[in-house]
Amino acid sequence: MDQQIWCVNGLEEEVEAAPAAWGARAIWTHGFVDVLQDRQGMKGDSDDRDRLISLLNDRVPRFSALNDILVEQFIDGSSKDVTIIHDDDEIKFVCSPQQSYGYLYLTAILKDA
Repeated sequence: MDQQIWCVNGLEEEVEAAPAAWGARAIWTHGFVDVLQDRQGMKGDSDDRDRLISLLNDRVPRFSALNDILVEQFIDGSSKDVTIIHDDDEIKFVCSPQQSYGYLYLTAILKDA
């Protein structure tokens, strides 16, 4: 069953076309990224979801490292820039504060095989 996906602006069509996707609206304050259970969702069938989760765990930096990556790229809560955290032939993972001053929108997309 598909759930609501909090998506980085501009990726809605890519998320809709993907075999699986995950998105979240995390709280981003004082150097911490806090992903809340009720502010995240996935789409796709069970096998594609499992593959996406496995790729996220294997290839994407832990949430604890996200703040350092964003600081290195001079991204803060006033930014609407999209930061590509990981992009290869199987998975794309991006984030953006979307000028929210406290939230960080995260989107992972499983690419077609």
